[in-house]
Amino acid sequence: MFTTFTPSLGKGRTVPGLPARRTELSLVCTPGSVGRARHHAAHVLRGWRAHDDTVDAACLIVSELTTNVLCHAEGGADRPGSGGSFTLGLEIMGDLVEISVWDPDPTPPVRAAPEADQIHGRGLVIVSMTSTRWGHRAAARGPGKVVWARLPLVRGDVPASVLRDSDPPAAGD
Repeated sequence: MFTTFTPSLGKGRTVPGLPARRTELSLVCTPGSVGRARHHAAHVLRGWRAHDDTVDAACLIVSELTTNVLCHAEGGADRPGSGGSFTLGLEIMGDLVEISVWDPDPTPPVRAAPEADQIHGRGLVIVSMTSTRWGHRAAARGPGKVVWARLPLVRGDVPASVLRDSDPPAAGD
């Protein structure tokens, strides 16, 4: 199920020309749901005119957070007979975009310190390196938790010179 929340003037009137500031997508826990969540995030962020770098970083975070649900959460796809689900949320918060993933398991996520030869355990390390901030909270309604990460919402219409000015100077400058 896909839900959008559009800016409102009250009494059911919306602000013309402004995109939704929050979306939610509920998915059943299957391996294919990670790709659907990532595709949804890219589509929404492009609709919000996010810069390609923001879209790419957000899609990486969505992949990691949704994969964690499948691998670790009670009711995830690897739990026999679970039929679990999760909800992906995207929200504009001033100059940030918050990516959130709700799942029914209240167990807090644990950031691992994997050995170099381990295959798993890097998801939250990648999230922490890609986002400006991340964390988790108890679900507002019902059981479970929400794991979230925030990124700067750089718009695609930002002049390239502004983006270049934020890059560190080259050696010898």
